[in-house]
Amino acid sequence: MRKRFITFVLFAIGIALFIFTLKIVGLSQVKEALFLLNFWELILCLITLFTGIVVFGALKWWIIMKTKTEETPKFSKTFLIKWIGSSVSYLTPAALFGGEPVRFYVLKRECNISSSQIVSSIILDKLILILASSVYFFLGIFFLLIYLDLSWLNEIILFGFLFSIMLIFWQLLRAVGKISSEKGLFVILTERLRLNKLKFVKKHQERIFEIEREVVDFFKLPKKIIFQIIFLAVIEVAVTLSACWLIIFFMGQTLEISKLFAIKSMVDISYVIPFPAALGSLEISQAFIFQILGFGLATGVAFSLILRGFNFIIAFFGLLILGCFQIKFLGKRIINLFSKIFININKNEENSD
Repeated sequence: MRKRFITFVLFAIGIALFIFTLKIVGLSQVKEALFLLNFWELILCLITLFTGIVVFGALKWWIIMKTKTEETPKFSKTFLIKWIGSSVSYLTPAALFGGEPVRFYVLKRECNISSSQIVSSIILDKLILILASSVYFFLGIFFLLIYLDLSWLNEIILFGFLFSIMLIFWQLLRAVGKISSEKGLFVILTERLRLNKLKFVKKHQERIFEIEREVVDFFKLPKKIIFQIIFLAVIEVAVTLSACWLIIFFMGQTLEISKLFAIKSMVDISYVIPFPAALGSLEISQAFIFQILGFGLATGVAFSLILRGFNFIIAFFGLLILGCFQIKFLGKRIINLFSKIFININKNEENSD
């Protein structure tokens, strides 16, 4: 009850922030910026974004599972489950996380793969994506500090802050290797990805070391395979960045790579703020960054609305796919139930004879 109340409050704050941003910028100006794109340009941007978020994400996860499981699910099934997970994650208060438990449940029901292998593959999939995204993120923050009109003292302070963040990130990378060798990586990541809410994790504490070993063994694979997976993570983020570039390009602005990184970093920051689907935080952050880059507040809000619309479309169809899986699971349960009833009836008839 408390969790629902907090989510409701955050949702209400997000709506208020969203309305406030539109009021400040001007609805008519935002509307003009939105209509700069025609239908086919929107379709191209949507396909590009979908390819980055779902297609390359599913391919990366599928290859990770191929290195860990004897019975790897078909790519088509992995693709659909990844789509479902991304959709659920987008609609949660922290838009970067939340769909991992759903991925676990659907894949567990669909495939004959051990729970430890599924959980470890999800952890590795998310970990590698976060590491690849962090490179783009810190570059974007670096360029953002350059574009900000700051005094020399503030610049020194902020650059020092950025250097500290990068140093912490480097130490974190070293700590991951150390923690993984000491069997502690699973505990940290399952808490961050909310996988510790799964009954499997709660009831089977003795299998934690088994999952930990799955994660550690992955990093002992040939470097060629690991680099291939990391490369797919880089492509996953790069294609998503390309979708952002295309949206802004079709709105009449040609972005330099440095400005694109700065915009994407602000998108990621808005997703970290715990508003459902980054409602409000995405619009105000993009209005802020677009004004700094000289593109205007309305362009930034229009960009955020287009990006939000695309994500909602992807999430909507992802939830429909989840519904189809649920109907399928329900159908199997009904069939199994009737099968048991008929078996019991036959047994009773045989006994009576």
